[in-house]
Amino acid sequence: MQTFLIRYPLLSYFLLAYLYTWAIEVPMLLAVRGYVDWHMPPVLEALAAFGPFAAALTVLHFTQGRAAIRRLLLSLIDWRVPAGWLAFAVLSPFAVLFTALAMTGETSVLISGDLSRNIVASGKMFELVVLGGILRGIGEEPGWRGYALPVLRSRFGPLLATLALWPFWLFWHLPSFLMR
Repeated sequence: MQTFLIRYPLLSYFLLAYLYTWAIEVPMLLAVRGYVDWHMPPVLEALAAFGPFAAALTVLHFTQGRAAIRRLLLSLIDWRVPAGWLAFAVLSPFAVLFTALAMTGETSVLISGDLSRNIVASGKMFELVVLGGILRGIGEEPGWRGYALPVLRSRFGPLLATLALWPFWLFWHLPSFLMR
């Protein structure tokens, strides 16, 4: 296996990302769909999101060593975006939601507080923001954008690399999409 990792690092990365994630998500999918009678805690889905990160660390360990792993880990805290753009990225989904509700005349649902109370009371806000956003982002992005995309960019350039990565990313999410 080590020889395969060294000889085909990008292919190894994709296979390991799928293996690490789908080993958790496929049994969850089967349980949600009623094909098997297992009770699996939903928090495991957050752990499954770390498949791409774990795959990148594994491949880097065998192909480039500790220095490459250190560079990947340091890239997690290397913010190259001005604060204004960061605020835009965080606030824009809420602006789009409010605009869509305003255009449909449904702002009373948002302003009434019923929706907010229900979301907060059910714990869905924590699940959405922390588990769905932060943990998934930390689990996925170092692998997809920190390892796979730079390798693809060195071969194909930015646009073709992004287009080449997209189907792998999409298909990797398949069990998660089917669980809904």
